[in-house]
Amino acid sequence: MPTPPTPAVTPAVLACIGCELILRGEIVFDIRPTSAGLALVPAANWDVEGRGPDPATWRYRVYMNAPSGTTVAMRPAAGVVHVVYSTDPARPWEGVSPIRRARLSAALASSLETRLSEEAAASTGRVLPFPDTGADAGAANSPLATLRADLAALKGKTALVPSMATGWGEGRAGAPMADWKAHRIGADPPAALVSLRGDAERAILAACGLQPELAYGGGQAAALREAYRQFVHLSVAPVGKAVAAELALKLDTPGLAFDWSGLMAADVASKARAFQALTGGGMKADAAAAAAGLEV
Repeated sequence: MPTPPTPAVTPAVLACIGCELILRGEIVFDIRPTSAGLALVPAANWDVEGRGPDPATWRYRVYMNAPSGTTVAMRPAAGVVHVVYSTDPARPWEGVSPIRRARLSAALASSLETRLSEEAAASTGRVLPFPDTGADAGAANSPLATLRADLAALKGKTALVPSMATGWGEGRAGAPMADWKAHRIGADPPAALVSLRGDAERAILAACGLQPELAYGGGQAAALREAYRQFVHLSVAPVGKAVAAELALKLDTPGLAFDWSGLMAADVASKARAFQALTGGGMKADAAAAAAGLEV
């Protein structure tokens, strides 16, 4: 949560910002006064108008969806919160998501998902080869008629069937090498597709600043803690500073910032080791505690 406390910046607003920045690269909130203070209403869509390069002079047409219709409103730049993940100088009024930055990997992952989905949607079941007995195969007195009925009624039970060793009355000379064996058919995607899908997913995670170990697990606990620490400090915190700056400007809350100490609360052992190393090197205790992220 932000400091100082800002009622308009609720957990729901922060969750919406995080999700939309990853998927869409931007999110616009309409700033609305209420009896309890200001509220941020997320826009389903928006258009930006303006002839000058200064974002403060732009105007927004925001669309807010409701179960029974859509509300459209025109707002000045000061009347909306527009948070972006990153921008392209060619279109500075639009946000660019990390997934869009990794568009080749995202397109590859989408294509692989389609191929694997097609594989998974293939017909499944078991094929049981049986000898061709001629035109009477479907007749009531066919040797296979009783077998078909037994197979259809199995449902986990055991059925006694004649062996193929008799060669359907033709003796050993007409018998196959072995009795019938059911062969399963169904989804069997090539291992290369499965592996390539994992590589594409890892590239997208890297574009989002998330090390694959955090998503897939594995590795030593120390390595996972370090990966998490890097994610918080090198990915979450820099984006959070940009979000805080936009919120502070539009909500007229100077000094608004996010406190990330709660995300690292479980890493007390590493903080203690850092504190010990800093104080052992001659740093004062208060400065070392602040540098290590410990409460003073």
